[in-house]
Amino acid sequence: MAQPYIDASNGRRFAAFAAAVIVLIVDPTTRRFLMLSSPRKRGRPGWEAVNGAVEAGEALIEAVEREVAEEAGAEVAIEHLGAVDAWTYRYDDRVPHMISIAFAATYVSGEIVPGDDMAGCEARWMTVDELRDLEATGVALVPEDISTYERALVALDAMRS
Repeated sequence: MAQPYIDASNGRRFAAFAAAVIVLIVDPTTRRFLMLSSPRKRGRPGWEAVNGAVEAGEALIEAVEREVAEEAGAEVAIEHLGAVDAWTYRYDDRVPHMISIAFAATYVSGEIVPGDDMAGCEARWMTVDELRDLEATGVALVPEDISTYERALVALDAMRS
C-alpha cells in the first residue's frame, strides 16, 4: 500500500501518518521505568511503557495524559520532560505507515492501577539494565530500542541540573 498524502490548500503535499504516543514514566529517585505486561498483547510475552493511538483532534500532550490515566491509573500524576524519540514503521497491513513519538515523564504520585486495555496486567518498575536483560531473552519490549529509555534518563538528568 502506498503512503497516503494530504494536499494543503496552497498545493503543498504532506505524508499522512497514523500516530501514537509512548510515555516513558520514570521514577526520578530510583531511575526505574513503569512497565506494564498484558496477557493479550501480540501473541508473545512482553513489557511495554504506557502507549496508545492519538485520537482525532487531540494534541500530543492530551494523548499522553489520556493514555497515562487509561493505562496507569487516573490518580497517577506525572511531570512532562518532553519528547525524546520518534520513528516511523509498518503497524500492520491496514496501517502500513505509522509514527510513534516517545515522551519522557517523571512519576510524581498516585497509585498504579492498570485500566482500560491494560486491565489485568502486571505493573513493575524496571531499570534500563533489567530491560536490556529482558530484551536479550527475546521478551518483547515497547518501545523495543533500549536507547529510547536511555534518552529519557538523559532528559531526567538535564531537568535536574
